[in-house]
Amino acid sequence: MKISLEKDSKIKKKYKVIISKNEISEKNEQLLKEKLPSLKIDGFRKGHVPIDIARKMLVGSFFKTNLSEFIDFAAKKIVEENKLSVVSSVFEENGKIDPESDISFFLVFELWPEIPEIKYHKITVTKPIISISNDEIDKQILIMADSLATLKKDENQERKTQINDVLDIDYLGKIDDIAFKGGTAKNQMLQLGSNTFIPGFEEQLIDCNVNSEVKVSVQFPNDYHSEDIKGKNAIFNVKINAIYNKVMPEINDDFAKQFKEETLASLKEKIQSVSSEEYITQLKSILQSRVIEQIAHDNDFDLPESILTKQIEERKKSLIKNNFSKPEKEQLSSKEIEKQAIIEAKKALKLAYLKRSWVDKYHIEVNDSDFEMAIAQEAKRNGSSYQELYSAYNQYPNLKQYALAAIEENKIFNEIFNLLKIKEKPMTKNEVESYLEKLKTSNDIM
Repeated sequence: MKISLEKDSKIKKKYKVIISKNEISEKNEQLLKEKLPSLKIDGFRKGHVPIDIARKMLVGSFFKTNLSEFIDFAAKKIVEENKLSVVSSVFEENGKIDPESDISFFLVFELWPEIPEIKYHKITVTKPIISISNDEIDKQILIMADSLATLKKDENQERKTQINDVLDIDYLGKIDDIAFKGGTAKNQMLQLGSNTFIPGFEEQLIDCNVNSEVKVSVQFPNDYHSEDIKGKNAIFNVKINAIYNKVMPEINDDFAKQFKEETLASLKEKIQSVSSEEYITQLKSILQSRVIEQIAHDNDFDLPESILTKQIEERKKSLIKNNFSKPEKEQLSSKEIEKQAIIEAKKALKLAYLKRSWVDKYHIEVNDSDFEMAIAQEAKRNGSSYQELYSAYNQYPNLKQYALAAIEENKIFNEIFNLLKIKEKPMTKNEVESYLEKLKTSNDIM
């Protein structure tokens, strides 16, 4: 077997393979000897077919088998010896293939693109250095203390209820005189002024007596999470069972130990640090796709032709389909569709190859615990059930695949973020929030 490189580029290599007639003949004879002991043909006993007759009958099928094996062997040899990173390979005939003469054919390999050295420092990002005031830290500590507060029954159950009281209540809610799902509870603890119930509910329980029954009239907000009751008027029959007071823990070093810090001072430092990290996480979330797309835009490299052609065709089909749903004046021309399809396909492929290069370089993996943590965070943000969200993702494979891709991209950006040109800027909490809000409504990176 002779192999020679016919055409060479960074992204595509074409090899010519020549197999001599003798090599084909030797392979045929080898297969014939292996087949003879079990060969059965009409007129002859099994294993007693004369070799000349067997050769005449089987040489055609042997040739096809041999050719396939020679092609596979040549392809493997080329890839291994030249250490090619192959995207696709194609067999091309070189003239008529005749079993009675030497055979030649071409093997064409499209390769993974070579990613150029990326100059991350050309992208400048403003990183806020957050200074949180002592008052803001103290407010956060009070919120933490509230989470550890205990309840003590008020000694005077004869007095009127007032703001900040914690009430033990029973209630039954009705819409159009019909009880609705989620509108009933027994011994529900509610702090007046906490705004944990729908607007207007808590205010109507101020200046009331224990054991009294109060009719509370409210309207559910238009953006309420339940479609069945949002925007509707409801009446709750509420019975006040008891008044409780919150007993706050003493804020000292022992309090800090509840949050795995040895001293109150170290807890305050942790609050400062965690608050800063939360804002940096928000910053990364806003900038992530913008920075990655900017890197793809700024760094050009060759793309595999066959993959790009396929991507362009898929984009064109999608654009044509969307075009029909637009008003006639807004529809794109054929040339505009072609141009847009090429732009989108190139962008998508460049992003895909860049991400693969980063995954390989930084040994990025996404495992089950990453997925579960992402689901837990999403459930917390949306106030939804972790189990229901987890089940939904697993029920729809495409949705789960999208989530896994997002986790992978997060890990990529965490690796490349510090390679960017970071411009640190001291900011107050309000300044940071204002800066992040402006970033969200723009396409800027700075």
